[in-house]
Formats: sequence, structure tokens, C-alpha cells
Amino acid sequence: MKFTPAIFTRSKTLLIAGLVLFTVALLAPILAGNRPLVLNLNGALHYPAIKGDADYSMRMTTLAQNEDVRWMVKPPIPFSPHDMDLHRVAVPPFSKAGIPGLENTRHWLGTDELGRDVLAQVIHGSRTSLVIALIAVALAVVIGILLGAVGGYWHNRTLRIHFLTLFIWLMIAIVLVHSAWVSWTIENLAAVLVFIPMLTLTYLLPRVNQRLLKTPIKNWCVLLNPDTLVLWVIHLVTALPAYFILIALIAVWRNVSVVGLSVILGLLMWPEIARLMRASVISVRNEAYVDAASALGVSPWKVVIRHIAPNAWRSALTTIGFAVGAAIVAESFLSFIGISSANTVSWGTLLASSRSNPEWWWLSVFPGLALISAVLVFYRLSGLLISSPEKKHSSPQ
Repeated sequence: MKFTPAIFTRSKTLLIAGLVLFTVALLAPILAGNRPLVLNLNGALHYPAIKGDADYSMRMTTLAQNEDVRWMVKPPIPFSPHDMDLHRVAVPPFSKAGIPGLENTRHWLGTDELGRDVLAQVIHGSRTSLVIALIAVALAVVIGILLGAVGGYWHNRTLRIHFLTLFIWLMIAIVLVHSAWVSWTIENLAAVLVFIPMLTLTYLLPRVNQRLLKTPIKNWCVLLNPDTLVLWVIHLVTALPAYFILIALIAVWRNVSVVGLSVILGLLMWPEIARLMRASVISVRNEAYVDAASALGVSPWKVVIRHIAPNAWRSALTTIGFAVGAAIVAESFLSFIGISSANTVSWGTLLASSRSNPEWWWLSVFPGLALISAVLVFYRLSGLLISSPEKKHSSPQ
């Protein structure tokens, strides 16, 4: 009998809404922009919107009147989120455009105080929100699963770590943090290449630690409980006021990029995932296959990565939808209070524009509906993942 997950049978509308949201975010430059999708210039086809050719976006009116242009296909919304229609400032929905060459088009959701098309900003704002949310949640999932797995496996257990191993770990941590800082400061990922040898050395450190514990200086060691350290870090991060930390960090780095904001959010969102992962690992680590792997001499790290984590991470992933929704809300909140890059198009920026002019209702209604819809979709997806029964596999006879 074919098995169909309950999430695909209980809410098809929800899945369609999620696919529409991802499609709009992915195809934002094609759905709304001032660059033609296809352009026949002197008999040759050009694709300015797909290739990101800025020359065509700067000469839309000239191209429209140029005899060498035989035909062109414009996006459904022929406005970029930064185009200013100074003849139609803060006009309500369905108003005609005032940009030369586009008089027959309309601003379907109106314009803001600078004459920028609201629909174009809502479409591109979905891309900004999803990119930030997905990068932040991906980072949070990686950190949460790794720390939760380590804490759960070594629950009520201690490790003997040599002082030289601790010193090497400290040096690696300093190098990694410095490299990440340099990459962020100069906006160049070249410094991140140092992560490869450092992570390789980290992978080899357990073997180095075992060799050191067999040397004459084996008594130079310390007993550590990884679970206690993980819980301490979880409690520390949880106790921090997340929004105040966000505001403080972004106030220091005023021109923080989308990736930088995603990293900050990810570093603040992992504790809940780590908690769930830790609880799952504690329940799984006493299974027979884990004991068998340990009895065969498999190292603890390999037992965690190959045997425990793949069977315990599902419960942690049920929080992904909630985490994505929370990241979208956090990004919109920062844009709403004015802490965002000047070139970033966001739903929060549109909502902030309506504060000083409440009569411009379209600036709050449409981005607000988009924000609420996106958050509800991801929250509902998490709810279905939690309530969906797992398929139980019978052991082979």
C-alpha cells in the first residue's frame, strides 16, 4: 500500500499557498521590474530581466521609441520597486501610471510617498523576507542539531580532555571568529577559505586527544560534561533579549547586508531546536543499534553523526516553520523601526510609511496581508508536521 504523508492530504490549499509564495519570491525580477523580459534589437534577442542588464533599465523610454527595437515583452508589473512615479505620489490602488511610455499601465496597489509602486515592493519584499528567513533558519538548524546531539549523547557523561587539546580548540575558535569578522568587514568571502583547514583540524582533534591521554603527560587533563556546557549556552542565549540584541548589533553595523542580518538571526534562533534535538537524542541513544555500534568500537562522534542524529532530527525540524515565521516577523520589525539597509525592499518599510499618513491605507493593508499570510502558512506547516503521524517501519524478520 502506497504511503502518503498526512501533510499532503490534509491541506492542499496550504501547500498551494506556500508554493505560490516561493514562486513569487523566486520570480520577483521577472514578475515586477523595468527591464524587458525579451527584447528584439536589430533582429537579435536579448533577455535584460533574466541577465540583469542594467543598460536596458536605464533606457526604457528610449528603447520603446527606438526604430531598431522591433518588439519587446515587458514584465506583468513594468515597475521596479525603486522606480519613482513623481506624477503619481501616494495614489490609491488602480490609478494610472504617469511615467512616460507607461501611461496605459496602472499601479494596481497604489504608490507610496515617493511614487514607488506598492505591488512591485510587495513582490520584491517577499524575496527579501524569505531569503533572510531561510538563511537564518538553515544556520539555526545546523547549530541546534549539532549542539543538541552532542549534549544529548553525553548526557550524564564526562569527557577527559587534555589541556593541549583545549588550547588548540581555543586557538581554532579565535581564528574562525577572526576570519568571519574579516570576511564580514571587507565583504569578501576569501577569508572564509581558512575554515577548511581549521574544520579539518577540528575533526582530527579527538584522535589527537586520545594520543595525548596515553603520553606521560596524560594527567594534564580536565573532566568536562558536554551536556552541561550545551545547556549553559542554551540558557545564556535564551536569557538574552533577542530584539534588543538585534537592534544593538545592527545599530553598530548600520549597513548590514542581507546575509549579515540572516547570520545574526540564526545565532539567536537555534536554542529551541537544540532543546528538541537533545531530548530526542537522549531517548534514542539507549537503542540496541547504538549499543551495538559502540560495542564494535565506533568512535562516539561517528555514533552521533551516523546513527543517532539521522534518527533524532525529525522532532527538531518540526520547529522550522515557526522559526521561518519568526524570522520573517523579526526582519519586518527591524525594517518597520527603520533599522535596515537603504536599498532593501521590505514589507516592514511599507508598513512604516503608513504611520505618518494613516489615510494611505493601502500602504498598511497590502503588505500587512502579505506578512500575515506568509507567517500563517509557515506556522500551519509546522502544526501539520507536529500532528502528522509518523510511518512506523517494522523491523525485518
